[in-house]
Amino acid sequence: MIRLLFIVPYPELEEKVRCVLASHPERHRISADIVLRSAKEVATIDVSGYDAVIARGYSASVLQASHPHIPIIVLSVSGYDIIRTIAQCREIFHPKKIAVCGFYSKLYEAKDICRLFGCETEIYSAMSYTELEQVILDAISKGCDAMIGGNSANMYAQKHGMNFCLIRTGEDTVLQALDEAIRTTDQIHQERLQAETYKTIIYSSKDGTLFADSNGIIQVRNRIIRSMHGG
Repeated sequence: MIRLLFIVPYPELEEKVRCVLASHPERHRISADIVLRSAKEVATIDVSGYDAVIARGYSASVLQASHPHIPIIVLSVSGYDIIRTIAQCREIFHPKKIAVCGFYSKLYEAKDICRLFGCETEIYSAMSYTELEQVILDAISKGCDAMIGGNSANMYAQKHGMNFCLIRTGEDTVLQALDEAIRTTDQIHQERLQAETYKTIIYSSKDGTLFADSNGIIQVRNRIIRSMHGG
């Protein structure tokens, strides 16, 4: 059984995750928990019992830094997600200038996308959610009258009365992340099985046998080798 944890920043995404899990062809192999948390709250989550964690934006960044030995699968933002959000922002707020804020690989595509919509843009790539409040203030000072971004940016935008549209994650992105989590977990399990097999062979051998890593450091040695070197 593959144990997964989804950390989602807004309720609508939780429903999409449940839908993808329910229809996945390998659902019988998956045991998944879903928790609703902001980037500020993820550090308090116990992820030790999971094979992989799936999260978005700043939440994924925080987890990667605090849990380097657990696979953190990122729910990425696609160019389509950005296009959809810009179109929604223009329809609702009719902004003259949009601030695009987040921690996404597709972020700088947003400037070209906004140009196609005939709208001015400021791009903000804050490396931590702790920088977001200053980003909001800077965007306001530069004449931005609306912003698109993630859930963390949304909280600060509301605080300062700025028009905001949330970049939502689509079901296709959830599916891609789930598939990646399954592949990653299977690969890790296979590597562990191989390692245990090698250990069993080495320890049961009547000959002196050892295993050294790529740096020449001995990782496993059997009793014959230990006795040759005084234990």
